[in-house]
Amino acid sequence: MSEDILKINNLFVNYKTRQGDVKAVNNLSFTLEKGDKFGLVGESGSGKTTLANAILRMIKPPGYIPSGDIFLDGTDVLNLSDSDLRKFRSTSVAIVPQAAMNALNPVRRVGQQMNDAFRDHGVKLSKSDLNYRLGELMETVGLRSDVPNLFPHELSGGMKQRVSIAMAVSLNPTLIIADEPTSALDVVVQRQVIDTLDQVKEKYGATILLVGHDMGLMAQFSNRLGIMYAGELVEVGSSDKIFSKPNHPYTEILISSLPDTKTKRKLVGIPGLPPTLLDPPTGCKFHPRCPKVFDPCSDLIPDKEIIDNKSFFSCHLASKNRAKVK
Repeated sequence: MSEDILKINNLFVNYKTRQGDVKAVNNLSFTLEKGDKFGLVGESGSGKTTLANAILRMIKPPGYIPSGDIFLDGTDVLNLSDSDLRKFRSTSVAIVPQAAMNALNPVRRVGQQMNDAFRDHGVKLSKSDLNYRLGELMETVGLRSDVPNLFPHELSGGMKQRVSIAMAVSLNPTLIIADEPTSALDVVVQRQVIDTLDQVKEKYGATILLVGHDMGLMAQFSNRLGIMYAGELVEVGSSDKIFSKPNHPYTEILISSLPDTKTKRKLVGIPGLPPTLLDPPTGCKFHPRCPKVFDPCSDLIPDKEIIDNKSFFSCHLASKNRAKVK
């Protein structure tokens, strides 16, 4: 029987501006099961990182969460006290940041920075135990045992990213959020980082939420996918089913934008730009760019079409197709 580790219900995240509130995450609900490798994908500005920060409760002013629920392994994240929240981070949920080059302190050795996390969470290790634990973590992410003695500037971009992964798993969290961990890395190093996440997941049994916009990497790593557009989840389902038969036009175009080495088909881009979340379009937010747009799309918000208890999509094509069947 599956066990839900993360439950998000009707979550809103807004940013205050002089012109009004920007709804970066708009009435979003989904769950993650224990051991999931969930890919959250969408264009820049779709709300992916905002959602990740909300799970960690790292939304800072002018951002705020007006309503919604986030439960991680039974803990009500949004109602944690500051002291409990400090303990909660790293032990229950940890993040692999997007810019590992900026996430590490340049004037402290890697091992010192990792030991700071241990001490901050009450884990006191002798020098020999600390060296053993650091060596074990380096081995897990495929780095040499002497890396903890180095400064960040002595590491390559891929090594910095793997150090960040080692930091994320150092206190055995239930959920690891990897926020575009392969940004600014070449394709070979990207594959190494994804393989490292896979190895970490297998060793520690953690649930992983991989945030990104590269559908190719998502296909390699994720067993489930969530497609985000303009602050909303427009489709969620198993990776195999989404890649073989996407239900939402936005998902279909994202997949069509991937190069295909087996056929010489033309790459398809997405026309136009994502909408401003300060004043989004009426009806379906994707309708100004959708190649399958028809009458109700510009006026009516599409209902959520439930495929099963873990899969859904939101598109007026569902009702249109049902009408054709009748």
